[in-house]
Amino acid sequence: MRKGFLAHAPVSTKAYFFILSFIAGYMASSLICPAIAAAASGYAATKAVQSIHTALLFAMPAWATHYAIYDSPMKKTMRMRKPSGTDIIICMAVTVSIIPFTSMLTDISQAITFPEFMSGVAERIKEADAQQASNLTLSLGNNDAMHMACNILLMGVFTAICEEIFFRGTMQELLCQSTGAIWAVTITAFVFSGIHMEYSGFLSRMALGWIIGYAFIISRNICIPITMHALNNILAIILMQNGMNSTESMGKGTALLSGAAGLAVTAYLMHAWRKRKGKD
Repeated sequence: MRKGFLAHAPVSTKAYFFILSFIAGYMASSLICPAIAAAASGYAATKAVQSIHTALLFAMPAWATHYAIYDSPMKKTMRMRKPSGTDIIICMAVTVSIIPFTSMLTDISQAITFPEFMSGVAERIKEADAQQASNLTLSLGNNDAMHMACNILLMGVFTAICEEIFFRGTMQELLCQSTGAIWAVTITAFVFSGIHMEYSGFLSRMALGWIIGYAFIISRNICIPITMHALNNILAIILMQNGMNSTESMGKGTALLSGAAGLAVTAYLMHAWRKRKGKD
């Protein structure tokens, strides 16, 4: 097939192709990853399975979709260029400033109690979240320099690259063509959070996804969302491998105040960033 064979197709056709590519990636991962896991065990095998799964589920569909709908190289269609030093500083500041707010949302989600008639649902959610946490702890390995470096490279940076070219670089761009920027950012953030299948972290991950998506709208450079996502992952890895939580030592009132302050600082930084980019 020639590159850009869907370049002049309706947006709906491009979206269908994107969805089919994702399904194909999911099916390939479902076949390949269990076979690798059955053939080998240990930390190295776990990292290999995780990396292959991430590449097939996110990077492959994004690449296939860009090959199908654009005549230009993927680097150009995703606006992949070296960001300015100012943009890097601002996006990193935004990533750090939003942490108290996303942590507050996680605490709120965990504190929600379900009515008695939904006790079965609540128990299944609790078990699923506990299993997710257990799997994550196992995947981190030992708390030493080698495991830390490997986790940062694969779970921090590689995962951020694959997920951002999928969600912001492809899904959000397609949605922008039919729904407008704000709806595209919101829908993409919702799917981004939902696909991780973690109830307690749904609101916080959606908030982070929205901030990252809007940063892409401001910067028009896929390297900015990748940087923000990677930094968030790296900070989370460092905290988890050291048995820490960003709000564990705070009281409820302090956590709420910290979350509100973090949101206010983030909003100010995003507004100033957009104003500055409008002048460039």
